Amino acid sequence: MGEEAASVHAFWFHSRPVADAFRTLWFPGASGVPGAEAAADEEVTQRFGPLLRRGVAGELASWLEEPRSCVALIVLLDQCSRHVYRQLAQGSGAQAAADAAALAATEHLLEAGWAAQLTVPEHVFALMPLRHSRQLGSLQRALREARGHEGPFPGRQLTWHLGRLRLGR
Repeated sequence: MGEEAASVHAFWFHSRPVADAFRTLWFPGASGVPGAEAAADEEVTQRFGPLLRRGVAGELASWLEEPRSCVALIVLLDQCSRHVYRQLAQGSGAQAAADAAALAATEHLLEAGWAAQLTVPEHVFALMPLRHSRQLGSLQRALREARGHEGPFPGRQLTWHLGRLRLGR
């Protein structure tokens, strides 16, 4: 994995304990901590704003060549974009372009058969573009992928995590 992809991956999955990441990075708006969302948005924007623009422009296609860098690209396009573009109107062109690219990367990851190699958090976030597409078929596919996952952890654990993230509700 290249240095930039490794930086995104490490920041998202290894920069803090999972419980802290859930509250302060992954879902800060649900944490109830005043200012958590704004702080996360600022941190992600400062660290990855320019890289996100390159990703949306298609300049990071080499990240699609192996599983974990592909996950890093999905996180950059799907999750970091929500932090960077949060203040823009829903459905803005920038967010829509990032979502389309993230969905394409997720489809690539699934078609390549890499899902079974991922940890629970990686797999949850790799499937998030399916949820964000808001299409019933995409939501159903995310749940099928979670239930059918036979990686290094029980598939039920992934389904539980997806349910906790309110996928499909």
